[in-house]
Amino acid sequence: MASQSDISQVEAVLEEWRGAFTARNVEALKELWDGDYPHLIYIAEEDNEPHRGFDAIGRYYANIPQFVESLDWTLKETTIDVIGDMAYAYVEFLVNAVFKEGGRRMTFDGRNTFILKRTGGRWRFIHYHESLSRDHSHETWGFLWD
Repeated sequence: MASQSDISQVEAVLEEWRGAFTARNVEALKELWDGDYPHLIYIAEEDNEPHRGFDAIGRYYANIPQFVESLDWTLKETTIDVIGDMAYAYVEFLVNAVFKEGGRRMTFDGRNTFILKRTGGRWRFIHYHESLSRDHSHETWGFLWD
């Protein structure tokens, strides 16, 4: 069974990620990943292909401040489990975003799964998967493909 200390540490990492993502702080976001882990995967809702490896994830994050004017990312519900030096977190979220191009505003709810690995006494991400609830993907992101 996971200790409350481990669960609290993972919750703190999720909150750190939420704060960095909302602030569009690229360096803080990258710091939360285990850059030494060889199989990092970031699956963003709006992209067909996953971002593989630390450099690709960094490039994804670097595009956020160029594309997004403002972002409010709220955790609605979280489930966390810790198994040894690995943890997963399932979160439901709500995003309110304004994009720079055209001032497009979007509000959508979704879900993420994070997988974390304890390395150097610290929890770091090794996997991220995001999807919109009730499959509103095209409705939300269709403007990217039109």
